[in-house]
Amino acid sequence: MAMLSKNFTDLVTFSRASGGTSFRPVGRGTLVNQLLWSNDFSNAAWVKTKATIQPSAQTFNGLAVSKLVETAEAGQKFVRQLATLPQSTHTTAFIAKASERSWAMAYMEYGASPGIAYFDLANVATGNVAAGATAGIVSLGDGVIPAASYD
Repeated sequence: MAMLSKNFTDLVTFSRASGGTSFRPVGRGTLVNQLLWSNDFSNAAWVKTKATIQPSAQTFNGLAVSKLVETAEAGQKFVRQLATLPQSTHTTAFIAKASERSWAMAYMEYGASPGIAYFDLANVATGNVAAGATAGIVSLGDGVIPAASYD
């Protein structure tokens, strides 16, 4: 028998009275946000490299969104926050939307090997994922939620 490729929605039907979004690795226990100002990249806790943060009038699920705007300098453009975390499995999740660029990268440095995952925002697909890392991306219509997990 040939193996078939199916989408989750082809296998399961789910309905509810109101809208909702949940993105949580199964069996991971209580989720704790370890980063400061995770909903405000304009805060000084986030280091901007060859980029600025531009406020936007747009919202996502009632939260204000911002745009990463590249400077004219050559090289990678990003925001980052350094944090010392307890030894455990960590997940990086963020909301992103293709604009001038259609790819995003999640990078977690933990131990000797960094967990790196690339996301194709325009085609809602994962790109290269480092050994030891897992990645997924889910379309929400007007935007997407990519997530990378590093064990």
